[in-house]
Amino acid sequence: KPSTPQEKVTILIIDDDEHILRTFAEYLSVKDYIVEMAKTGAEAIEKKNLAKKVKESIEYNPMAEALRKGK
Repeated sequence: KPSTPQEKVTILIIDDDEHILRTFAEYLSVKDYIVEMAKTGAEAIEKKNLAKKVKESIEYNPMAEALRKGK
């Protein structure tokens, strides 16, 4: 179970049933996970691609790199 913001894990739940999505999302949120939901495979791929782009922009951001190094 994650204990700090740096350790939080994001979980993507994919299901076309809204009740199942919300049930799992609520349970995992209580367990301190970040939860993303998608109703279709296409929506899940879109969310994954967006997350990848955000992560890459953070990883290759010179200012973020300087902050990580304490400069």
